[in-house]
Amino acid sequence: MAVKTTPEYIDLLNEAVEREIQVSIQYLLQHGKMEKLIRKVLPENILLDKTTYEAVGKFLREIGIQEMKHAASIMERIYYLGGEATTRAKRPVVGGSLSEFARLGVKAEEEALILYRRIIDEARKVGDYETHELFEKILGRRRSTSSSSRSTSRSATSHRRRRESPPSGARYSRTTTSPSSTRRWPARSWPSSSTRTSTRRRRCSACA
Repeated sequence: MAVKTTPEYIDLLNEAVEREIQVSIQYLLQHGKMEKLIRKVLPENILLDKTTYEAVGKFLREIGIQEMKHAASIMERIYYLGGEATTRAKRPVVGGSLSEFARLGVKAEEEALILYRRIIDEARKVGDYETHELFEKILGRRRSTSSSSRSTSRSATSHRRRRESPPSGARYSRTTTSPSSTRRWPARSWPSSSTRTSTRRRRCSACA
């Protein structure tokens, strides 16, 4: 049975194409930045070794290619329905560190999940079951990608917090602030108030 579509329905599908192209470029550009990040001195490099960066870079490249395939599948469906598929995309936001990559990835995936659930509902209303099935598959992959991005974000944040926290067993009490930084210095072992009082009494007795 032929599917009766509306211009608004085709526009909604094209919105998905735009998003897929945008995030595909975003992930591939982030992959391209990985080699530069390995060589650049960043706080994350203290605890994240080269192997970690290479693994994340490979993940970004694979996801970028997968997103482009999603865009191609949606475009084919638009043409089948008699519409005209777009080739435009919003400007991608790349970021400059591993934690930013993860944060932007989570944001992009969450926005996509909202859009694709809406498309699935609209496809059901117009009886477009092939599009419904297509986006159900894409939605499943999106959930997996979103979960991986969240794991990367938590890992980068955890590494950064461990770097900023004091060594185990160290005593810190006073803060010295300079114009450029704030550093915490180990506290001296000051005598107790009772000890100081006793010392003053002995001194007064000697003076008498």
